Amino acid sequence: MLIGEYTYRREGLSVLDLCCGKGGDIAQKWKKARIGHYVGSDLSKTAVAEAKERHKQALKNDRGRYAADFPAIFIVADASDHENSIDHILKTDASLKGIREHITFDIVSTQFAIHYMF
Repeated sequence: MLIGEYTYRREGLSVLDLCCGKGGDIAQKWKKARIGHYVGSDLSKTAVAEAKERHKQALKNDRGRYAADFPAIFIVADASDHENSIDHILKTDASLKGIREHITFDIVSTQFAIHYMF
């Protein structure tokens, strides 16, 4: 509900999804919201791998129902780790070279992330 409320009639937004888990919001909520770019992070390597696969399948199965495909980056990271922050990873990971300079986030989604941190 909140995703729809804050993205209504605002296409192309950039999203940082902390603790994205297995990417359950990718196929429906974020794709329907017609976002422009997505960065998902989670502590679990297994969850991030599944989120990548869900994104891949969402693009394959969409058949033009929603917006154009949006690019996505998935990062294994602890959202509560201040010394190894998402920003630090985006700036220093060789596979993401130059990405951080071009991304600003319109929406930071935490869903249940804060709840599970404490």
